[in-house]
Amino acid sequence: MKHASISSFREKARNVLSGQWGTAALLILVSLVLMYVCVAMIYSFLFGAVYLTQLTGRTSSGLIIFLLIVYVALIIFMQILMASINFVHFNWYITGKIPNVLDAFPFAFKHAWGIFKLGFLIGLFTALWSLLFYIPGIIKTFSYSQGFYIYFERLNNGENPKEIRVMDCITQSRKLMNGQKWRLFLLELSFIGWGLLAILTLGIGMLWLLPYILMAQVAFYVGLKGSPENKTEPLMDNLNGNGATKSGNPIPEDSKNLVGEPIKAYPSVENSLYEEVMGTNNQSPRPHVNWVIWVVGGVVTILVV
Repeated sequence: MKHASISSFREKARNVLSGQWGTAALLILVSLVLMYVCVAMIYSFLFGAVYLTQLTGRTSSGLIIFLLIVYVALIIFMQILMASINFVHFNWYITGKIPNVLDAFPFAFKHAWGIFKLGFLIGLFTALWSLLFYIPGIIKTFSYSQGFYIYFERLNNGENPKEIRVMDCITQSRKLMNGQKWRLFLLELSFIGWGLLAILTLGIGMLWLLPYILMAQVAFYVGLKGSPENKTEPLMDNLNGNGATKSGNPIPEDSKNLVGEPIKAYPSVENSLYEEVMGTNNQSPRPHVNWVIWVVGGVVTILVV
């Protein structure tokens, strides 16, 4: 499956979405409306602060801190929401079960901390690599691209969220993407024509294009993980005896062998940095400083990215 054609991933995405494009568009519409509300709130607070500053003739440090907190909170909320939408498409592809439009929200609330940690580390490492004239950052974006899918898969396999190390997800993503970055780039590039057409519809076409892209990306991940050397038991827990879901939808053939292979960390810049900062590099953990690192690092990453 690692050598499947780019068009085959798009075909599998279309097969899963067949007859359900309206549901997919509605799911994207709800998420885009929420993100628009978040962006509107950010600009509202910003313009309000500017107006208050002009009215009083001075800048309040308390107001600046408040705006920063609101900005960071809304950005984190949008990150968690986007990851949750990805999870809905992931489960849709794997199980064939047509999702409810609101399925993303229970997942977002339940796994917000894990999503934040994974997104934070991916953003931090990407930002640091981007300091080397951007090109390494672009490459690392593809290296880390499978991290959330690995996290979703391990949750589906019944692992305790508290026991899933987000660095393990990043590590396995890098391993999976060795020699595969160019193919993922070509897959995403193949949607550029549809993107231009969607723009011509004043963006309305994005309601159908975005689920198409998300589902094709899931198909790409399943292709990476579904190679013969990695086959074990399927992770779906809602199958009937005929190889389909309880809803009656067929399961994509390649997802029936999706696995969660053991993850072994190996020396890398990311692992070394993470272990050194978190105090796990042949030292006892330093939990009393971990929360400070997450908060300060999160603010820096958001501002840089």
